[in-house]
Amino acid sequence: MKNNHSRIRPIPSAVVVGILFALVMVTGQSLAETGGFSQMLGDASRAAISLVKFLLYAAAFSFLLSVLFSWLDGRGRPEPGSRARHAGPSRAGRLRGFADRHVFGLSLALLAVCWGAYIVAFAPGTLTYDGARSLNQFCAGAPLENHHPVLMNLLYGLLMHAGRVLGSDNWGIFLIVAFQAAVLACALSAVLAESRRRGLPLAIAALAALYFALFPAWGVLAQDAIKDTLFFAVLAWFMLRLACVSAPLEGFAPVGAREWALLAVSGALVALTRNNGIYLVAPALLALALVLLARRGKGGGASWRPAAVALASVVVAYVALTSFVYPACGVDMREEKEMLSVPFQQTARIVAEHGDGVSEGERAAIDAVLPYDRLAELYDPDLADPVKESYKLHNSKIEGSFEYADAHPEALGGYLRAWLGLALRHPACALTATAANTYAYFYPGEVVDVDGSRPVLLVGWQTDGAIAAAYDVSYLMPAGAVARASTAVWATLGAPGMGYLYSPGVYVWLLVVAVAYLIHARRWGALVACVPPVMLMLTVLAGPLNGHLRYVMPMIAVLPLLWSLAFSGKGRSGR
Repeated sequence: MKNNHSRIRPIPSAVVVGILFALVMVTGQSLAETGGFSQMLGDASRAAISLVKFLLYAAAFSFLLSVLFSWLDGRGRPEPGSRARHAGPSRAGRLRGFADRHVFGLSLALLAVCWGAYIVAFAPGTLTYDGARSLNQFCAGAPLENHHPVLMNLLYGLLMHAGRVLGSDNWGIFLIVAFQAAVLACALSAVLAESRRRGLPLAIAALAALYFALFPAWGVLAQDAIKDTLFFAVLAWFMLRLACVSAPLEGFAPVGAREWALLAVSGALVALTRNNGIYLVAPALLALALVLLARRGKGGGASWRPAAVALASVVVAYVALTSFVYPACGVDMREEKEMLSVPFQQTARIVAEHGDGVSEGERAAIDAVLPYDRLAELYDPDLADPVKESYKLHNSKIEGSFEYADAHPEALGGYLRAWLGLALRHPACALTATAANTYAYFYPGEVVDVDGSRPVLLVGWQTDGAIAAAYDVSYLMPAGAVARASTAVWATLGAPGMGYLYSPGVYVWLLVVAVAYLIHARRWGALVACVPPVMLMLTVLAGPLNGHLRYVMPMIAVLPLLWSLAFSGKGRSGR
């Protein structure tokens, strides 16, 4: 009798991911416990133990991924509509068929019920620091700036003014929260419905729906007045449109002008509702145009020109608003410090560890931009904000910084030259600074809270102080009830196994594995849909905070869609 079980062979992309995972597991433990690499490289015995761990992790993960990829290769995608037809006459089959036909509605109802509990418990919603800063531009006369995107600030202002018409600031916060939560719930439900249509197993789709409904981070986000909630929905919409044109389903109508128009509009919204949004959209549309051009060159596929038009439309709209319209309306666009977390952290660590080797010229160049004598004190391996907020140029939090920047136009260039020279002389220290500020995005199970200054969950308090002085907002429930609800939510952080759900590293590896499989399967169109979440992670790694779950939640929102691209199709499609 013929053996149908062929021997599992190592798959190159699986082996590469296995090696990277092993490297992260070994280095991540050292960085988590010591803030550096001393635990793994302190002496010969530690280095030997680290090497053994590395080899075991690499072998195990490479094998498991090779098995997974081989299994996915053998799957075939059922024809559209076949799942419901073959659900079977039994009651269980009819229920399965009903669930299959109503993924969107069932998911939306589940999210409404579960998130509604948070919205009621913390009504009218939590006014976060970022939410107050967004409101201040159109409700409190704060100077216009694009630190939080102006379009988002305008929406917040309109909803707050509408709430005041209804009678109070509490109504304004409630309108913001209700609008954002409803839009995000619809977006996640659409992602789950599309994922199921593309072949994601119903059990996995159901688990994803339960995760979005029951995992506290999503319920808390639903009652937060914070720009992230709406951005997650906008990005999900763009991802759905991108998948529609980059990996169209067989048997459905060809991609038409409507789909391309929706892709361009959704891409423009992503670019204009998050300052790193343009870096997510432009590379994705460029990759789409190149893939379509390559297909056309082989005598098949759609024209690449609509993708080029969509790319040009998004870029033109973005440049027109941010370079001409916003400045003409008095919006200050000068906040380059948000892009300098990596050099700032490297500079601070080098000064702290190798200050004796810094020349007078380098010291003066650094001091023109950052307070040199305070860098060692300000340096926090997990958080770049203490150093970043001491930036002397174009810093809205430092009085007179814009005038100082105008008087010292050469300061930033001199600092960057000094930083580069120090980083080249002390590469190990510079690498350690960046690794210590990013490792928790890859090390599963690690949750970084930075002493509560950047909490994982924004719930159970209202922003106070000068940033929110213009608003009269308070929880409607009795203080004791709010405190108990808040304590219950926070208790989930310490529950057994929950640390992995709160850890960004778990979700990042789900993204990496999906990308690796699509590369193995040569599904280039599907791989285009992975560009935005990959670019999101690259911008997050250049950001200020190590391992913050909120920064990767936009990527988590579309993970079911990305994995549906791996489940759909038959083996190595070459598409």
